[in-house]
Amino acid sequence: MLHFWKCFRKGWYKDVEGQTENQKQEATVGRQVSDQDIAYRKKRNHKQDNEIKEYLKQSEKYEEEYTGIEAAPEDDVEEPGIRDGEFPYNVKDIRIDQKMITAFQIEHWINHGKLDLQPDFQRNLVWDVQRKTALIESMMMRIPIPAFYLSEESDGKKYVIDGLQRFSAIHEFMTDGYQLKKMQYLKSCEKKSFNQLDKKFRTYIEDTMLYVNILDERCPQMVKFDVFRRVNTGGIPLNPQEIRNIMAAPGVRKLLKSMAGCEEFLRVTNNRIRDIRMGAQQLCLRFLTVYDIYDWDQHVLNDYHGLLRMMDAKILSLNAQQPDFLIHLLEEFKRIMSQCEIVLGKESFCKPGSKVINKSIFTAWSVVLANVHIDRAKLESSSEILKRKYHSLLKDYKFYNSITSSTGTRSNIEISIEGIRGIVEEIL
Repeated sequence: MLHFWKCFRKGWYKDVEGQTENQKQEATVGRQVSDQDIAYRKKRNHKQDNEIKEYLKQSEKYEEEYTGIEAAPEDDVEEPGIRDGEFPYNVKDIRIDQKMITAFQIEHWINHGKLDLQPDFQRNLVWDVQRKTALIESMMMRIPIPAFYLSEESDGKKYVIDGLQRFSAIHEFMTDGYQLKKMQYLKSCEKKSFNQLDKKFRTYIEDTMLYVNILDERCPQMVKFDVFRRVNTGGIPLNPQEIRNIMAAPGVRKLLKSMAGCEEFLRVTNNRIRDIRMGAQQLCLRFLTVYDIYDWDQHVLNDYHGLLRMMDAKILSLNAQQPDFLIHLLEEFKRIMSQCEIVLGKESFCKPGSKVINKSIFTAWSVVLANVHIDRAKLESSSEILKRKYHSLLKDYKFYNSITSSTGTRSNIEISIEGIRGIVEEIL
């Protein structure tokens, strides 16, 4: 029996060894197939990555050509190395009330001026009837709607931080502003306005509970910028300048719009800029921000936390100014643009070979000429030599890099300003 068991074990082990050998061969073939598959996937992914990069590159190029402004995404990034203690507010001061409010109550707020939908700062990019219909149909089917964010001011009036299009769609429908179109489920309600609906559906809409977050008036203003950026989830998200436009006081919105639309600015930029998404207004605010924080005597930017935060803070600073001061800023801006036109002519603020405005060049020339008050006749007589010096400066690697890469960093803003300042002071 022991001999048999040994033989059985021996044979069994041979079978196992044989199976293992076969498995090794199969594994080898499998690895070869797997390696080929991995190589194929890598090649495919690499191709897709290149296609995506090319798509983004072409999209950016198209956007530049359409808006007339060279892309500078670094402007909307915080300065690296900011510590907790350097934030412009204490996170403990954040006060947000969370409430469930019916659509009927929201309509009451709007009609009595307690909730301002701010039509003067809305974008041209608004929902079409079909998208509005989808929202109303959701309410009629009692499907929950994403949260809203409001800001409450000292006078008790509330402004929309996130959810403006949804509030507008609800308000417009409840006041018979449009008829439902292309309903997905409730076909019987097709082509009906609010008051044409059955009472049941009108009640469903009015009784819809909306989840509303209200930023208390005691909340630091900078918190509202951050909240807006974090909850900005619309189909076409607001860009940083569109957010600032909402936070700006009416006088400040008027100032930036006047700066971007004045004859002097349009001439020196050769009408290259389309302000469809406030690109021109952002350019003007960029100048005001850097001009304000650049210490002309010390040749440095003071208390710099990145352009994103500094431009946000500039809006709040301008909000506190008197109308006369804002008028003074506009007139001074016109003077600076006129002087830029004398020096740069039709080349405007473009890099060599480009037809789009470079933000860094625009800012540097504007800041320098804002600080150096030059007689117009002297500037005109020196314009040609200034232009030659400027062309030479554009060939300088350090300066060119400052207006091309990481343009929103402290060092590159200072380099670009100092470069232009050097040639202006040398000549004039």
